[in-house]
Amino acid sequence: MSDVLLLETANVFIGKHDPSKSKHLVVQNATLPGVDFVTVEHQAGGAPMGVKWNMGSIKPLEPKFKLAGFDREAYRAAAIGSGRVETITMRGSIRRKSDGAELECVAKFRGSLGTMTPDEFGPSKEMGHDHMLADVTYYRLVIGGEEWFLVDFFRAVVRRFGIDEWATRRQYLGLA
Repeated sequence: MSDVLLLETANVFIGKHDPSKSKHLVVQNATLPGVDFVTVEHQAGGAPMGVKWNMGSIKPLEPKFKLAGFDREAYRAAAIGSGRVETITMRGSIRRKSDGAELECVAKFRGSLGTMTPDEFGPSKEMGHDHMLADVTYYRLVIGGEEWFLVDFFRAVVRRFGIDEWATRRQYLGLA
């Protein structure tokens, strides 16, 4: 049966999970990264069209979030040019519309705050800061206790819904 799952609330944690450092009162938006595969274009001389071949790896991930006002942890974690690695966790609640059940959503990343852009100030606007992660080497998405997606650069793991899509590749690379 088809269903609708909608995110209703969101929160962001920068660094170790510490409830006293919750951003739930200042988070204005959170954007999970798109998962785009690396492709190479092939135009055969005798073929009627070109093809973009999927090369089986994922383009760099760029999760984003926006916080209202000025945030001490975000400024401390800003690694622009430093390569400082942090754990960033986005949490929220998802509502399953068919039965009203509420599901926990947790997205965890390892990377650096590579971009921090303040809004323009105006007396009738709430000034915030946009943040984007760079150097992302780990991303795990869990919804309702089920792992939907995991990619780990250093361990060469890509998993979707419990299926380890890189198990054979790790074996061929001599890593397993």
